Amino acid sequence: MEGRSCSCFKRVWIVCYKIETATLTTEEKQVNMKVLFQGLCVEKVNWDDDLEGEALAKWKTFINDLNAPKNIRVPRCYANYSPTQSAVCSYQIHGISDASERAYAAVVYLKTEFSNGETQVNIMTSKTRVAPRKRQSIPRLELLGAALLAQLVHSTQQVLQSAPQIEETFPWTDSFTTPCWIKNAEAWKPYVQHRVSKIRELTNEANWNFCPGELNPADLPS
Repeated sequence: MEGRSCSCFKRVWIVCYKIETATLTTEEKQVNMKVLFQGLCVEKVNWDDDLEGEALAKWKTFINDLNAPKNIRVPRCYANYSPTQSAVCSYQIHGISDASERAYAAVVYLKTEFSNGETQVNIMTSKTRVAPRKRQSIPRLELLGAALLAQLVHSTQQVLQSAPQIEETFPWTDSFTTPCWIKNAEAWKPYVQHRVSKIRELTNEANWNFCPGELNPADLPS
């Protein structure tokens, strides 16, 4: 496209839709696009209006970043082994969530342990969401991230029903508050209780663990 259509709100929507359905686009870039789109909606920018100022600068940066990575490789095989290698002892699903004021995210990995002690961990899937327009506290956003992770872990388990038996599933979060909400039998306020109940329905509450923020791989997209 040429002229004004290259940097208008309509163009942003088209690109946002395309990267949402593109499997090769990283979650970090997706969430940056979603945050930009949400900001334009909040500012009530008209459909054919040209972007200006900070929004235009973010748009140009996003397009440049989108065209930059040409050498990203993501292994398609979750457990890289051959018949000559040691037998597989166990499979585990590990998922982790994170949140910030602008977005929250969840990532799921498959951990494979071999009889010779070797361990492989490969990413299976990930998901990001833009934070609600109504400002929320960080603990509530972390809870939204945990709820997203619970849904992602559950859907992954459904897909792997016909695959080798998964021994355990371990959800992780870098929030101290979220595991307390999930594991404590106390009745919470409706906002928290609704999401905690869903998390308990989809995952084993006893398996939720804390992960230090500096080691959290879900920190990048959030």
